[in-house]
Amino acid sequence: MLQATLFTSTNTNNKASLYPMKKYTESPAKDTNKKNNVTMASAFKTIIWPRRNLVFVGLLLIVIGRLAGFVLPLKSKELL
Repeated sequence: MLQATLFTSTNTNNKASLYPMKKYTESPAKDTNKKNNVTMASAFKTIIWPRRNLVFVGLLLIVIGRLAGFVLPLKSKELL
């Protein structure tokens, strides 16, 4: 496993010293054969469910946009 440690340069004259750089060091591996079991349900719970209001607003805007796309064809059919 690689573990990231942050360090900054002591030289403050260049632009690169303003931003931290990552230095990767080897850390002892605890168990290399262990697989990370991620299911769709756990991904849904951790990623989407906390932002459910934002997702539902987005879906509502998608539905409104699709319904608005039907207005012009229905009005032109009525005029003909």
